[in-house]
Amino acid sequence: MPIKLKPAVLNIIRLIPDKEKAKHQDYAHVVAYAEDYARPLTTGKKIGPLIKRFNKTESVDDHAQRIELTTAVTPAVLNTIMGPVRKIARVKPNVNRADFGLDRKDDTEKLAKAESTFYAGKSVAHWLGSVGFDYGAIDPNAFCLINFDRFDGRYEAPKPYPTLITCKDAWNFEYHNGILQWLLVHRDYKYMELPQTVGKAKKGTKEPEPKWLDGHWFCAYLENHHVEFRQVDARTITSEAEGVIVTFNGDVVPGFDDAIDSTAKPIFDQGGIYYFRVSKTELYEVVFYEHKSGKVQAFRMGYKLDAETDGRTCVAMWHPAMAYLLKSIKSGSELDISAALHVFLKEIGYEPPCPGFVEVLDGNRVATACDRGQDPNGHPCRRCNGSGLFRIGSGQQMISMALPRRKEDLFDLPALHHYFDLPIDIVKWLDEYVEKLNKLAYQAVYNTEPMDRAQVQPTATAELRDNENVYDTLQPGCAWFAESLILIRELIAVYTVTKMDGFVNQFQFPRNLRFESIGDLVALMKALKEAGASMALVIQVQKDIMEHIFVDDEQALRRAVTMLEFDPFAGKDEATSLALISQDRSTKKLITLWSNLAEVFNRAEAEGLERTVPVDFYDLTMKEQRKVVNKIVDDLIAEMDGEAEEAAAKLTMGVVGDVPAPGANGAEPPKETSDVKPEPVDA
Repeated sequence: MPIKLKPAVLNIIRLIPDKEKAKHQDYAHVVAYAEDYARPLTTGKKIGPLIKRFNKTESVDDHAQRIELTTAVTPAVLNTIMGPVRKIARVKPNVNRADFGLDRKDDTEKLAKAESTFYAGKSVAHWLGSVGFDYGAIDPNAFCLINFDRFDGRYEAPKPYPTLITCKDAWNFEYHNGILQWLLVHRDYKYMELPQTVGKAKKGTKEPEPKWLDGHWFCAYLENHHVEFRQVDARTITSEAEGVIVTFNGDVVPGFDDAIDSTAKPIFDQGGIYYFRVSKTELYEVVFYEHKSGKVQAFRMGYKLDAETDGRTCVAMWHPAMAYLLKSIKSGSELDISAALHVFLKEIGYEPPCPGFVEVLDGNRVATACDRGQDPNGHPCRRCNGSGLFRIGSGQQMISMALPRRKEDLFDLPALHHYFDLPIDIVKWLDEYVEKLNKLAYQAVYNTEPMDRAQVQPTATAELRDNENVYDTLQPGCAWFAESLILIRELIAVYTVTKMDGFVNQFQFPRNLRFESIGDLVALMKALKEAGASMALVIQVQKDIMEHIFVDDEQALRRAVTMLEFDPFAGKDEATSLALISQDRSTKKLITLWSNLAEVFNRAEAEGLERTVPVDFYDLTMKEQRKVVNKIVDDLIAEMDGEAEEAAAKLTMGVVGDVPAPGANGAEPPKETSDVKPEPVDA
């Protein structure tokens, strides 16, 4: 059972005085994991510390340049890895129920409304599937706190919402058998210093402006309470008692001292404000809140236990890919620096000597020669800045050279400049290596390669095998999603409904998450038929296809699935069905149902609406549906038999056909066959 109020508060007031001991034993480890590795790899920001110097020959400036030129591809890789995780929220659960029974529909509707508008007008499931999974990938040791703003119970209902507590702020906690016992949250806090001269200012002068000091804010979250510690000026109360909780007057609150057996009954909420003094200079205002949920109102964002801390903390679900991602950062930086500095054509060439410069002195143009970069006074030449060479400023400028008097003094112009083609094999190798690392990262997480349909069209069997590997990896995430959803629902119910009698709260995913596409399922169905698999398997695949097609139309899906269940030849193609009919291997009733399936269900739906109390045909039990369908089929058979009898009677009476009856309307009867002479036939 979670820790009770008295021992929890006693534990907290012993932790607060020593800020470092107040943190859990793995605090430094989880903060470093999130801030130094998970966040940079996920966002691509602040990756500098992950890019190590090649060796001692790489200067500090060169290393800084390499960091500046590097663009991490790990965010794209992790986005691909997180793709299947984000699909979890869209999987149709096997069980999904949260209600108070038929007698309390109003409470059920109130709960459903609060659940559907949990965050930014979106549902709890939407928040868990988007914000929840993504934040857990960045900071798996963060906590989600289910909170609500202050409200007036006479006119308002509480509005629960999620608050993320980073691993930096989650200073301490305790789990027992996987259940959170308590959580201590810390945040930096500004509090106001009481002025020394309050009320003592001279007449006509202003009161001194208050100072804001750096302090601490703590909140302990327990099974039925949370207790807030807010630092205030140490001179707020006169009591100097340390290590105990006191009232404003300095009276010790029973039960929150060493007498653990004493009964503690503080006033909850803002009606009772107490104080806890750590020292002469450190005082906290203490407020007790009571929520009576019976559970700590928080849960951890990660679910994959960290072997390095013996399971006390968590790592991101993509943690198996960590080594490949770090290698990708290193190799990617080498690729970026090579692409930026070494893949361009290198130009080498001769440059003419600097001709010097011309300046105007006293209205006269005076030419100053350049002697190997220096003017006659020994100063650097103004034109070449001491290089002694005449350099081109851009590719649009032309080098002008004096025309020699003799032919043999002419320059071989192509020889003045030359471009070297640099080898790009190393760049190509780095590019392929980084791509390989990214694929290995995905494979490390899911035990399968990311699907590339441009390369190969996988077989149905291979696709199923790969999906099974993905499903195995996602099962802990599914469990976390279901457990978190159930907890949030229960807390919402406690806050908004309060009376929990008869509350049913269930959620469960199927083992098969059904990530296959329609094309994959069609290929699978074909393979099953060719392999002679049972019709039960084929029918199940057909149902899966229907769920994909009618994913956004629940009513159409119910109709399609129900029709499939009543189809007497379900799982068989039309040719096989017709063959069975022609061989008299089916009954008249089943044949009528199969050949008129759409009409049968149209009548069944209409029949439900025409009842004294209208009912949706698809809300009926299978037994009731079968009664309706059987009656409609019998009616159809009777109608068809009646039409057949009427047609036969008309035929007997001679009113069917295009040939008039003998003697009718003055028509001559046909001559006897014997009186008709045969027409000659050409040989």
